[in-house]
Amino acid sequence: AGWTEGMQLVGTGGMIELWIPSDLGYGAKGSPPSVPPNADLHFVVELLAVK
Repeated sequence: AGWTEGMQLVGTGGMIELWIPSDLGYGAKGSPPSVPPNADLHFVVELLAVK
């Protein structure tokens, strides 16, 4: 949900920094072994093209 909401805010060629709280990311389950439970997520994304 967080990723989808954030990506709607950037146009082609744009860059966005997304801070996704745990409840909009993987939540209490996490995504072992990479993402621990209740982890907030941080992404820096450059949108090069939309197909």
